Amino acid sequence: SNKGYDFFTAEFYAEPETIEELNKKLKLEQQITRYLITKSPAIKPVKIRRTPPAKAPTAEEQKVEKAELKEIDQKLKEIFGE
Repeated sequence: SNKGYDFFTAEFYAEPETIEELNKKLKLEQQITRYLITKSPAIKPVKIRRTPPAKAPTAEEQKVEKAELKEIDQKLKEIFGE
């Protein structure tokens, strides 16, 4: 018979107990004829720097922004002859 072979690779982080569980399940899977689990050297976790959240605009700033948008909208209407 003509058997097809698929190859699959995945990189992930897992605790040793999880790897053992995966190994047991792979051994029981009849459709998987061969597999290889390798261990990579530990990588140093990277700290993510978060920027502080932007402060919410004040009511006055919101009014100015709305006024500017109205002015821009008016200018566009003038330019396009609407």
